[in-house]
Amino acid sequence: MAFDSASSTWSLSGLLNTPRGMHTATLLADGRLLVTGGVGASGPLDGSEVFGSQTGQWTVAPALEGKRYSHTAALLKGGKVLVTGGSDGDPMRPLARTEVFNPAANAWKTVQP
Repeated sequence: MAFDSASSTWSLSGLLNTPRGMHTATLLADGRLLVTGGVGASGPLDGSEVFGSQTGQWTVAPALEGKRYSHTAALLKGGKVLVTGGSDGDPMRPLARTEVFNPAANAWKTVQP
């Protein structure tokens, strides 16, 4: 769904390429929306997608290093997105891996502690 503040109405927008739950959605500095990980019909996901508000469409973005759900994502100064925590399938084994998405490069990088 997309909200038009000028007319105060909601309208349907493009559908995700991969339906998912337990993912994160982060508003990027340029107005696009980054969705990462989550759980789909086949289980945990490593995929990412970006929604362009100008086009109303979802575009497949590079995948995370591994599957991840119930994680946290935060927009950092400079526009990059930090993704950490969550699980890859075993909720009793939290992930220690941290990744950073660079929208300008359209790439993920794993960050070492």
